Amino acid sequence: MNEPIAIIIPTRNRFNKLRRCLLNLEEVDYPKKEILVVCDDDLETYNKLMLNPVDDIKLLLTERLEFVGAVRYGIKRCESDFFVYYNDDMLMDVNCLDVAIREFNDKFKDGIGLVGFDDSINLFIGTVGLTNKKTVEKFDAFPDAYIHFYSDTELGLRCRKAGCFFWSHDAKVDHIHPITKRAILDPTYIDSSKNLEHDRRSFVNRNGNYSHQSRDAIERGL
Repeated sequence: MNEPIAIIIPTRNRFNKLRRCLLNLEEVDYPKKEILVVCDDDLETYNKLMLNPVDDIKLLLTERLEFVGAVRYGIKRCESDFFVYYNDDMLMDVNCLDVAIREFNDKFKDGIGLVGFDDSINLFIGTVGLTNKKTVEKFDAFPDAYIHFYSDTELGLRCRKAGCFFWSHDAKVDHIHPITKRAILDPTYIDSSKNLEHDRRSFVNRNGNYSHQSRDAIERGL
């Protein structure tokens, strides 16, 4: 059975990236997609999408929540139990959702877990992935302790420690980000980076010190 899956996309002032993202999601081969776009204090993008609609999306206009707050807002308002926390500068493989839900149901019989996607940046900790509301509740995911960064890392780390994390080689998205040298460092990236130190301190306070390991190191068991 194909359970409904929500895709939650916070966005602010990145209409061109967002529209590319949404047009790509139209091509993803999954019958029960629920796409929520959270326009975070972004009336301009909201109005553009109202005038140039993309099929089967739910538009939510909010006051300024910042990225993590917008994800949390989307989780509360999606009808689906399963969801993907997503970025507007990503493109999803056509089979990604089908692969991810099959892997989730195969690996996590108690219904708690996280399938991390291969996003060309992710270092085995679930920077983007498929999970559900039950898992969010268990691990206090996407809390208001964070503004923009590290909430995804925290969820991945806590799931990994609890033995309910699976990094998927086959659920793929393409993250078109300055880190991959395939996107310019535009003002939205620069603005979000101002929150990095705050979020790093929050992460250490909640989880202790942790360093991302390289993919090769993890595969070698280091």
